[in-house]
Parts: sequence; structure tokens; C-alpha cells
Amino acid sequence: MEEELASKNPENKSQGTDFDSKLKHAFGSYIVRKELVHAHEMARLPRFISEYLVAKFYLGGDPTQEEIRKLQNFITIHFPELRDKDKILHDIMTQGSYTLMDEFKVETDIKGAKHRLLVPCLNIRDAKILPTILDENTDLLRSGMWGVATLKYTPEEQILNQDGATPVLMTKFTPFEVVNVKLSEFAEKRKLFTRHEWIDLLIKSVGLRPDAYNENQKLLILLRFVPLVESNCNVLELGPKATGKTYLYRNISYSTRLISGGRVSPPTLFYNIATKTVGEIGARDCVVLDEIGKLVFANSEEMIGKL
Repeated sequence: MEEELASKNPENKSQGTDFDSKLKHAFGSYIVRKELVHAHEMARLPRFISEYLVAKFYLGGDPTQEEIRKLQNFITIHFPELRDKDKILHDIMTQGSYTLMDEFKVETDIKGAKHRLLVPCLNIRDAKILPTILDENTDLLRSGMWGVATLKYTPEEQILNQDGATPVLMTKFTPFEVVNVKLSEFAEKRKLFTRHEWIDLLIKSVGLRPDAYNENQKLLILLRFVPLVESNCNVLELGPKATGKTYLYRNISYSTRLISGGRVSPPTLFYNIATKTVGEIGARDCVVLDEIGKLVFANSEEMIGKL
């Protein structure tokens, strides 16, 4: 079948050994073995995070059972489910500190001259963070950052300040490389590939096989990327379930937000006056309304006017 597809699509010749060698030479540590991610699915994590962890834990060749076990244990311990919240808070309180993996975000309270750290997996919205960590990771103040953090129990500060904040302080933070991408590197390496090779590389990066599609089909797949890089670009995708419409946007970037079902209001999308927080459209590069027929829009006239 692969030979038949390749003969029909001459562009797919780039998928040979020479192309793979060029890919390894150009991108080295950035390469992820997609089949390992499929084989050891980490359902609670976005795909771009699970791929990052696979690349870190499986340094080459086929993973051993010990490597698989270490990765599974790492996720279980450091990325707890919300139902484990009280157990983790108990451990922080009794042990003094805990290391967590999450998408952390920091809000600025200019009236109180302080910052509030959001820890989603613990449902905490008012923890504290060391100023030096903020200085080194300013994207925490934008859309948030994925990484591993050490949270320390600080009851003495709560008593001293009497501000009612959660007595938890972030004392260490290691961001994942997926939120510190240097686009200049990719732009420079793009020069090493032909147009067809680069298209195939992009298709591969989504987890699909380029030799299964003709040139036109590949471009239609890449069309889904356009709202991520082009301002004020809206795309409407029509199709049955399980055709990949949601998959790409859910997993490709931390700058994408998926809204699936339920009630959507202007504060959610634009600006919440009560909490003085920017909505999803202002905070994200791309907002996806999934299964739009099941969404309920509050103040639809206002929503249409703003959009």
C-alpha cells in the first residue's frame, strides 16, 4: 500500500531514509517518536505535553519497562487528579513542600501590590510566588506556562500578613521547553528543506503519515494551522465525529483554548468586569468553539456585535 501511495504521489519520495537522516541532523532533540505517545497514552495531559515528556524519558531506542514505569509514576505523583486535591494539600501541610506539574498562571493585583498564583490541579487561585521566578518566566503573567514547580507550606506568612491567602509559596519552577520555543531556530532550519519536504514534516508533526495523502489533502490539513498564525482568521469546519477536527486544536499548543458545550458569555470570551480579567479571546492565540450546536450564548446580540 505504501509503495502504491508513493507512486501516485511523487512528492512522497521525501519520506525515505535521506529525509529521515536530514530530519535527525536538523532537529535532533526536538524529534518525538509519535508511536510511543500512542502506545502509552497519557489521557489527562495535552498531547504536546505528553510528547515532550516522552522525548525526555525515552532518550533513544525502544523504551524499557523501567522507563515506562518511571514515566507513569512521574505523572501519577506530580500531576494529581482533582479528586486527590485534599491529599496533596495534606502532604504539603505535613511535609512542608510538594513538587507538582501543571499549567501555572499568575495574576497581578495592583491594588494590593501583590501577585496571585493559580494552581489548577489543586483548585488554588491565591498562592504566592517568588519574585525571582516571575522575573525569569514572564509568560506566567500572560497565558500561563507548563512546568514542574515546588510548592512550600508557609503558614507563618499568612499569620504575619493576615491577607487570607492560601499559605503556599512557589519556590522553584522549571518550565517545559514547549513554552520557550525559539522560532528563529526553526526559521533557520527551514532553509535545509524543500517545500515538499517541509510540508511533509509539518504533517508528521501532527502525528499523521504524509504518504497517506496527496498534495491537495496535505494543504487542507495544514489549513487548520492558519488561525494559529494569522490574526482575525476564522475557520468553520463541518464534518462527522472522529475526523480530527477537535484533536489538533486541543493538543497542538498551550496558546489554544477549546470551549466544548455549555454556556458561553461575553465575560468568558472578552472581559470580565467583576474579576477584572481578560477573556479567552484576549489571552489566547486561538479559541475553538467545539460542537457549536450544543453551546448556549448568553447575550447573543452583544456577542455578535463584539465579534
